[in-house]
Amino acid sequence: MRQFQISLPEEKVGQVMEFLEEKAQIRNIAKIHTTPGFMLIFRVSDARSSQILADIEAIGVGVHYGIIDVLPVEASKPLPEEEVTIAPTERLSVEEIYSKIASGTRLSFDFLALLVVSCIIAAIGLATNNPVIIVASMLLAPLMGPILGLSFGAVIKDRRLVQAGIMNEALGLVIAVIMGLIMGAILMPLALLPTWSWPWPTAEMIARASLWLLILGIVVAAASGAGVALAATRGDIGSLVGVAIAASLMPPAVNAGMNLVYALLMLSLGNLALFGVELTIAGLSFLLVLLNILFINIVAMGVFKLKQVAPIKSKSIFWNDLPQLDKKRREELWHRK
Repeated sequence: MRQFQISLPEEKVGQVMEFLEEKAQIRNIAKIHTTPGFMLIFRVSDARSSQILADIEAIGVGVHYGIIDVLPVEASKPLPEEEVTIAPTERLSVEEIYSKIASGTRLSFDFLALLVVSCIIAAIGLATNNPVIIVASMLLAPLMGPILGLSFGAVIKDRRLVQAGIMNEALGLVIAVIMGLIMGAILMPLALLPTWSWPWPTAEMIARASLWLLILGIVVAAASGAGVALAATRGDIGSLVGVAIAASLMPPAVNAGMNLVYALLMLSLGNLALFGVELTIAGLSFLLVLLNILFINIVAMGVFKLKQVAPIKSKSIFWNDLPQLDKKRREELWHRK
C-alpha cells in the first residue's frame, strides 16, 4: 500500500481531482487546504502505484507544477483487498528505486570500512582453506551497491549515478587487490612454516582460478544480475544478501592480490614453475571478478528494461510556480507576532 500526497497550486486542483476520479478511478481523495494551495491525499495498492505515478506525471504534476510524495503504508485498518497480478511492471516507482540504489552507490566511511573488513575476513578464509569464513566475507562486502548503481543509472540515463557506480566499483576492486597483497604478505610467512596446516595455494585459492568456475561464474553472475534487479524494484533489500553470496565478488578479488604477492616471492627465489602457477591463479581470479561484474550489469539492465523502468523526468520546483510576494509582504509574514 502507498499513500500519495500531492501539493498543488489552487488553480490546478480541479483539473487534477477530475483526472484522479474519472481517469485513474481513485476514490476517497482527501483535499486539505494548505498555505499556499491544496494537498490531495489518497491511497493505492503497491501494484497500481507506479502506473498512477506515471499517469499523474503525464498531466504535468511533479514536472511542470506541484510536488508528489509517495509514502509506504506499513499497516492499515480495515485491511485492504489484495490485488493479484503477475504483470512484469509491478514494482516500486522509479523515484523510490532511485533513492534506495543511490544510497548504496555513494562513497562513504561505512562503505570503505566494510570493504576493508570483508577483505581481511576473505583473506583469512582463503589462507586457512575455510569456506565458512569466506562466506562471511561475502555477507559484508559492499561491492554490489556500485554495480547496481551503474546498471540502474544506465537504464534511467543518469550520468552521475553511472559515474559514481563505475568509480566506486573500480575503487573497491583496487582496494580489494591491495588488501589481498597486504594480507598475503602478512600470512605468507605462516604458510611457509612446516607446521602450517594449509600449504599455499590452498584448495579455496585454486578453486577460484578454475576454467570451469569461469564458465559457471558467468551463469551465476547472470542469475545474480536478475536477482539483484528484481530485489531492487521490489524494495526487498534483504534479498541482496543472498545475491551477494551467489555473486562471490570479494574472495576472488582478494585471492588475486594474495597469489600475486606469493608469485613475486617465488620469482625472487628463482622458482619459476611456482611463479607461473601463482601468477595464473591471480590472473584468472581477477578475470572471474570482471566477468561477474560484466554479466551482472548486462542482465540487471535487461531486467530493469523488462520492468519498464524509465528515465526520471526533470521537474520544476513547485515553489517557482507560485505568485511572488513583494518585499513588504514578505517582511509582514516573517515578522508577524
